[in-house]
Amino acid sequence: MRGYSAYVGLDVHKETIAVAVALPGRAEPVYRGEIRHRRGSLRWLIGRFRRHGEVSSSCYAC
Repeated sequence: MRGYSAYVGLDVHKETIAVAVALPGRAEPVYRGEIRHRRGSLRWLIGRFRRHGEVSSSCYAC
């Protein structure tokens, strides 16, 4: 199995989702802003990370 190229953190709120990205070898994640808490916005975000055909995996933890 190939290593990850980035970890994406989502902090979910009622109206918005805050997005941060941690690249391998970096000390801290980089805050990338917020998207609206809508299905279309989440699809758009996933599409941005899969532009070049990378395989994506996801995990939900509570």
